[in-house]
Amino acid sequence: MAEAGSGGAAPPPMMAQSGSGGVAAPGPRGPMMCGGFSGKDPGDPDVRAAAEFAVGALKKEFADVASLVKVAEANSQVVAGVIYQLKIHVAYSNEETNVFTAKVLKPLPHTGNPMQLMQHEHLGKL
Repeated sequence: MAEAGSGGAAPPPMMAQSGSGGVAAPGPRGPMMCGGFSGKDPGDPDVRAAAEFAVGALKKEFADVASLVKVAEANSQVVAGVIYQLKIHVAYSNEETNVFTAKVLKPLPHTGNPMQLMQHEHLGKL
């Protein structure tokens, strides 16, 4: 039996260190990375709201953007709110579907601040 405080004992599984500097803990879609991004269900209502917000912001920059087709991938990170990292399929008015990545910040509710599109990238046609 190892003594408490001895350097040879491994940390318990929930506190195992990851390569990115966060702490791994079990989550509903695999290990959750405390301080890092973790996978989210693309059908989650909060993910869908963030994706719809991103499409609304993209409409201001790209005149042909019409509507959200699907959330292909979603991750989130808890900070002073939640950052959603998304890969979304977006319908254009000419009926083409294009792929974007987007980062959306949903601030903590008590701040009263609206969602914010932090960054995006157009990856091309689907």
